[in-house]
Amino acid sequence: MNVLMSIIGLALAIYFAYSAGFVALFSLAGLMPIRRPIRLNADTPLRRFLVLIPSYKEDAVIENTAKTALQQNYPTDLYEVCVIADQLQDSTLERLRHLPIQVLPVSFEKSTKVKSLNVALVTLPAHFDAVVVLDADNLMAPDFLQYMNASLARGWKAVQGQRVAKNADTPTAVLDGLSEDVNNHIYCRGHNALGLSSRMSGSGMAFDYDMFKQFMAESKAVGGFDKELEVRYTEQGAFIGYCPEAIVWDEKVRNNQSFHNQRRRWIAAQYANLFRFFPVGLRQLAKGNIDCFHRVLQMALPPRLLMPLMLAVLSVLAWLIDANPVFWFTLLGMNVGGMFFAIPLNFWKSGAWRSLYKLPGIIWQTLRATGRIRNANRNFIHTSHQN
Repeated sequence: MNVLMSIIGLALAIYFAYSAGFVALFSLAGLMPIRRPIRLNADTPLRRFLVLIPSYKEDAVIENTAKTALQQNYPTDLYEVCVIADQLQDSTLERLRHLPIQVLPVSFEKSTKVKSLNVALVTLPAHFDAVVVLDADNLMAPDFLQYMNASLARGWKAVQGQRVAKNADTPTAVLDGLSEDVNNHIYCRGHNALGLSSRMSGSGMAFDYDMFKQFMAESKAVGGFDKELEVRYTEQGAFIGYCPEAIVWDEKVRNNQSFHNQRRRWIAAQYANLFRFFPVGLRQLAKGNIDCFHRVLQMALPPRLLMPLMLAVLSVLAWLIDANPVFWFTLLGMNVGGMFFAIPLNFWKSGAWRSLYKLPGIIWQTLRATGRIRNANRNFIHTSHQN
């Protein structure tokens, strides 16, 4: 029994040391200045972009998204916007058809973003150099395509833009926006700073057309197709860049139930992809491909909001039974410190910190979502949006 408890204790120590060290390391790396920031150069060859916007029952926001997508500081003959209309109302389709965009109605027994994207990639003429994927609520900054074009010119096959909160109209939305900022700092900027691929966020992304079409044709993902793409790209040795200058505004959830549904979908997809791709990661590690193995191993991290809570509980338990509490309190300090350094200064200066009173409720919703991930990755869980 003592041997078993020792093994469990060692396993927990290794797992949480990795988790806390991960946050601390990449948070500090995110503070490093970008060595080669993306710059717009008039001599950079211009790619032809296909902007794909899957829209599932998003009648409230899709028209504004489509109109904004047409307002790029980029030659109009070098990019095309396509709304993939899944169960949109007839009146919405009629308004969209009055815009200079492609409208592609689709219908599935079980809708997924992957299915919608693949229909567009197969149906539309293949005369594009690059693809941009947006969510139905995303608004691109006017220079988004310019910066994505400059990023792809570096030889990157995939680029994640900076997703920024579009709304801060409820405390939940403010904290969801803060979560996005922390993700950008740790998982995108911090990773690139140390020579590792950025995470993908599911939208605000640009890809080389041919490679993206190939990988999407092989995908059957219900949720978390971005995690699958992270593995597929790094498996082929393709670096995933992060371009903070390419800004896309993303609507944040406004209430606890929407937050719960969204996190349930994300957490379920994360762990499903961990079990699916762990053998791939091990094979790539054996070949010396640390980038791919790291992308897979990252999926083993506990939900970021739950990690401080878990470490606090373990620290107190270790203190009560006198089982090396210094070690666990050190991990707790590393984790909390790493999170603190990833928070932008504007969060404190703007007074947004007043929304922190909602944090216990948000943590509770994350805990609930984690406990309900069974079967959550088998059916698409939709998060509705509003203007």
